[in-house]
Amino acid sequence: MKKRILSFLLSLAMLAINASVFAQEEQPEYAQFFWDGAKNINIQGYYYSEGAGTAVYEQKENVSCLKLRGGGPYYCYINVSDSLFPSNTPVSVAITVRYYDEGENGEYFSLRYANPLDTFREPEKVEMTNTKEFKEHTFYIDDFVFANSNNGADVVLAGWTEKYSNSPGSTYIQWLKVEKSFPQKPVHYSLTSEHMGNIFDGNDEKNLNIVLNNSSPVEMITDAEYEVLTYDGKVIQSEKAEGVKIEAEKESIIPLVPDVNDYGSYSVRVRTKSRGIVDGEEKVFEGEEKVFDFSIANKKTENEKSNYMMRSQVHLDWGRNTEMLKMMAEMGISGSREAALWDVNERSKGVYSENWTMEKHFRYAKEVGLDQMLAIGYGNTVYEGNQVMHMPTTPEGIAAYAKYAARLAEKYGDVMQYFEVWNEPNLVNFNSNYASATQYAELCKATYTEVKKANPNVKVGVWSTAQIPIGWIEETINAGILDYCDVVTIHPYDWEDTGMDNRIKNALYVKRIKELRELLTKSGKPDMPIVITEVGVRAGKGYASQIGQAAYLTQLFAVSAGEKNIDSIYIYDFMNDAPDDSRRGEGYWGLINHSAYTTPYSAKLSYVALAAYNKFVCDAEAVDNIVRNKTSVYRFKRNSDGKDVIILWSDNESESLGLNLGTNEIEIFDMYSNSKGKIQSADGKYSFEATFEPQYIVGNFSKMEETEAVIKIDNGRKYAAQNDTAEFNITDSQMRNLTVEAIAHDKAEIIESSDIKNGVGKIKVKLGSDAENENTVELRIFDGEKLLYTTKIHVCVTEPLEFNAHIEKYSDNSATRYIMSATVKNLSNTNSISGTVSSDFTEVGGEIETRCFENVKPGETINVQLNIPEQVVQRTIVSKANVELDYGYAQSKDIWLSKNLASYAKMPPKISGDFKYSDWMGGDWFAADDAYAARYLTGWKGVSDCSMTGTVKWDEENMYLLAIVEDDVFSNDYEPNGMWQGDGIQIAICSADERLKSSATFSEIGIGKLKGRNVMWRYETQTMYNNATSNLKSNVELETGESSVEILNGKYVYRARIPWTEFFGGDTKMDKNTQLGFSVLLNDNDGNGRRGWVEYCSGIGMNKKPAQYGLMTLTK
Repeated sequence: MKKRILSFLLSLAMLAINASVFAQEEQPEYAQFFWDGAKNINIQGYYYSEGAGTAVYEQKENVSCLKLRGGGPYYCYINVSDSLFPSNTPVSVAITVRYYDEGENGEYFSLRYANPLDTFREPEKVEMTNTKEFKEHTFYIDDFVFANSNNGADVVLAGWTEKYSNSPGSTYIQWLKVEKSFPQKPVHYSLTSEHMGNIFDGNDEKNLNIVLNNSSPVEMITDAEYEVLTYDGKVIQSEKAEGVKIEAEKESIIPLVPDVNDYGSYSVRVRTKSRGIVDGEEKVFEGEEKVFDFSIANKKTENEKSNYMMRSQVHLDWGRNTEMLKMMAEMGISGSREAALWDVNERSKGVYSENWTMEKHFRYAKEVGLDQMLAIGYGNTVYEGNQVMHMPTTPEGIAAYAKYAARLAEKYGDVMQYFEVWNEPNLVNFNSNYASATQYAELCKATYTEVKKANPNVKVGVWSTAQIPIGWIEETINAGILDYCDVVTIHPYDWEDTGMDNRIKNALYVKRIKELRELLTKSGKPDMPIVITEVGVRAGKGYASQIGQAAYLTQLFAVSAGEKNIDSIYIYDFMNDAPDDSRRGEGYWGLINHSAYTTPYSAKLSYVALAAYNKFVCDAEAVDNIVRNKTSVYRFKRNSDGKDVIILWSDNESESLGLNLGTNEIEIFDMYSNSKGKIQSADGKYSFEATFEPQYIVGNFSKMEETEAVIKIDNGRKYAAQNDTAEFNITDSQMRNLTVEAIAHDKAEIIESSDIKNGVGKIKVKLGSDAENENTVELRIFDGEKLLYTTKIHVCVTEPLEFNAHIEKYSDNSATRYIMSATVKNLSNTNSISGTVSSDFTEVGGEIETRCFENVKPGETINVQLNIPEQVVQRTIVSKANVELDYGYAQSKDIWLSKNLASYAKMPPKISGDFKYSDWMGGDWFAADDAYAARYLTGWKGVSDCSMTGTVKWDEENMYLLAIVEDDVFSNDYEPNGMWQGDGIQIAICSADERLKSSATFSEIGIGKLKGRNVMWRYETQTMYNNATSNLKSNVELETGESSVEILNGKYVYRARIPWTEFFGGDTKMDKNTQLGFSVLLNDNDGNGRRGWVEYCSGIGMNKKPAQYGLMTLTK
């Protein structure tokens, strides 16, 4: 019996073993996550975040799908079984997503994953094409790292990415599958060195490694060609390596010693061809051509001081590499700024995080010698509000915020020198509940008091404002804020309107800082330190060039040090926020490139330039200056060696300048600290050409007096289109015969150069077809062997034409017919242009309109008119106006064609009670009642769901607004400052001149009925940025005017009389034919929070952009 039982048990055991083996053999070698109800395969865990924060499902052709964004979650974090793929080792995978293709407004999904360089890599996006069918897309990724490094997950399905920003609507996902694949490019390569970002000091040995990594399971034989390039793409060194053997899943290294010594940025271009045996056959793999960066910067030595004034934002709270702090210290930066997010560190009332990941960053910053500032932000929904940007205004919320700040001061006060209360509280982006300046002051008072109790050594900064809004600042001063701070902080961002001139306006900057200092003095605080905690220049496509960014930041620090008007400046940002141009301006602020860039952490020219600036004037005192027109000359005395240093430039212009320096010899250095030669003068007088790129003049000067320049250039900064030419004329007032040496850089070519004969010379430069931004020519002038003059001159790329379009009445006798009027101006210096202007009006009932133009000469402008479909009621029309030249150049602009006429009110219409349409007749009617107007309203069901028609009348003192609204559910239980979250109207107005500026100002007013009371609330005013109307305040209830919201025949009738003074301040009155920017939207709330809105024109709800307003003309 015992034997039988034992035999039976052994049989069971064998069965279990066999079953286990069978299960292991049958275990799929892939992972798959299903949203259609099927069982997940090799999925260890998952969760959702942001948006709905949980899974939201929707049926598509009877198949259950995850709804991503548009009411669903933004992300799904998926953790693949750890046993399926090797951990922390790059793997080639294919990730296939099955989705339902619906959407035609740019809806998309993408992924997020980790690779060896970065935890937040993002591949291509999959954009919907609205075929209304299921499709599959496979992402091939050769360097996927399974390390649970995306918040505990391996792969993230994303509806928002750094690379592509928000998906504008929902996408629908059935399943996602992850499996191994043979690499698409088996040999990957990178450029490395012992220095982070490959940033060398001038004294370092320049040893680089081209690392060839074979990610495939077979051996590869690789041939490599590589070249060393200057910043402007000129080849200075070429080499080859043939037959490099790379074992399977191993790497080989090709050493490279570049033959360069000048400070600046360089690159290495690598091409490869690899071959290996795959499935019994030899296959050849053409490698992708890649360009990597390295640079040489004049770094700080151990014995040199850091620049107290120069600091930077780092954003280590975004998971960035702590070693960046060392990079900052090496270039002479003295401090960093970080954020301490309240809601992250106090998730339950009174319970603080004791394992904050930022602590290691704080300790390391102190170790490398950096002072630190901590911005305490933002709100916390466990105390008040429903979003993180809600500023505390209740006694409990204020006390809790102050207690949190005190806790930070107590714990980190030994490594943290400054605290800053909030960030940009004068912007709704960071102040969602429209807390007033006085309420902000109360928050600061409480915070200062508690911080000083916890650690009196921590200095507290207040304001942290976007721009320098004097009216807002005065309100905080009147509330007593200056007795509760150690420093005041500002963010004086302000740029030129054009792309490549995207820079800080120095003269305006100095003026505004002076006004702020005068206000502080008037308020009894003449010595209060002013700290700029954010300012920067974007360098990238559509913005300043890298040379421009370097020049403008150097100018900013020179001005600030020379004027002695600022305590310190925090650059925004130390590292680019994105690896490419996908986030447009938001990705371009940095001094170094992103960690996921082709060469992680590599230096931009601004890093090299600011390291040079610190070498010249870090340990120096401002002595005197010459500032006239747009030319700036600042003189410093260096403490280390007693030398004089002059920094000289011209604000985006060029000017010939003579200086008497009272010395027989000077040395000139470029912006990166490369010596350009020594110049001698018997009488101590020298000639210079001041351009936007600063130059340094070093010597022992007994004076600095302006004198007449002997050598002059007619204009050292000229503009030309691609394939166009620019001519520079050089004169010598002493009528000498001199030798001219000119070297072209970037995409410039010198096609004519003559020495100076009898005092006259000329250089003619042609730009290539791929020229961008600034193109430099180095110029040196000799008298025999003696160097007399050296400078850089620039040819800046301009578009070949200037293209504009607007809407205008066809004639005074036509009430409904408009035309698009387009102008084309030839900006070329030498070339005539021919082409077409077109626009597609088919979506609004019209046709594709096209007009031709021929042989427009340089400097000439032509006008082209296109017919717009007639509209009885004005609706939002956005059309692309296109211009295309015969050789293929093309330009398009989104033109907001909405335009309405407001009729004069001989008798003011009634605002409440008896309603008559006849009171409102005479002008154009506008409407927001179609799918285009409702594109920001999720699940819009038609006119009866949410829509409006309306009109505007006017007289000299008032604007009168009527809106007839259809809304199936009316709901608005908010306080006035949050009424935009419920049903109601928002109207925005600006002057016609202001409307098209890149940083336009405007006034915005809300109209609604709250708890039975009619309310008009001013959200924003033109004072918010430029103080144009200082008697107006933002975020207040209107003191004058009247409004009503009444029900008539099942519709909601909004009527309002708003004095023009409530928009523009002062004693504003209007005249006939005045043109204004005008936009209006209707918010919709069906009882569960704001759904979205319908709008006539735009520029209110999604973003604040007056350029998207329509044009309203006051007729009489």
